[in-house]
Amino acid sequence: MRKRAGWKNADDFARHIGMAPKTYRNYEQGVRRLALDVASDICNALDCSLDDLIDKNEFSRSPELSDDEMEMLECYRALPDRAKRAVLVGLRDFVSSNG
Repeated sequence: MRKRAGWKNADDFARHIGMAPKTYRNYEQGVRRLALDVASDICNALDCSLDDLIDKNEFSRSPELSDDEMEMLECYRALPDRAKRAVLVGLRDFVSSNG
């Protein structure tokens, strides 16, 4: 929906609506659940209805994550690529030895 409204850059759009870019990206990527007041702000900025946002946006299709899962994902995303690979290898080893 953001891109259809002419906002190619998520960070620019986030700043336009007065939100931290990382926070907005977390909503867009499904890391955080979208609260109704935030959805309303986004709809106002995109000049669309809440139905339009829900029907056409990834926000409505993102899986619900627990607080622990969101924290793990946020921590993982904060790592440099090399560290991400190391974490993934370690996690796979842990799962295979405990599964």
